[in-house]
Amino acid sequence: MGMLARMAALAALLASISAGAFAESRYFPQAAIEDWQGQRFTVQRIEFLDEYSLERENLEAWLDANGDAIEQLQIAVRSNPDLRNALVAQSVQLNNVVAISRALNGNFVIYLR
Repeated sequence: MGMLARMAALAALLASISAGAFAESRYFPQAAIEDWQGQRFTVQRIEFLDEYSLERENLEAWLDANGDAIEQLQIAVRSNPDLRNALVAQSVQLNNVVAISRALNGNFVIYLR
């Protein structure tokens, strides 16, 4: 296998690992989003988090490192009609959803930009 072919194979492998790493991360619990069926959730605008809180720092660091995951997260939300409809009922514009975290009790915190 030539050098160029090896580099292409490595790039494809890294891309698949990165895509998989987005899902099931702390701010993109893909399986939980897919399985959501009416559990409680709160909506939190990032700008209203305490500027110096650990949660905001962690969230901003995740967003900086995984900015391309936002589109995939929004697709996952739109793919669950129950979650999509619950958010729309709360006047949430789905293109503003940038992260979701899941509490131990199964409830979501949905972060908006």
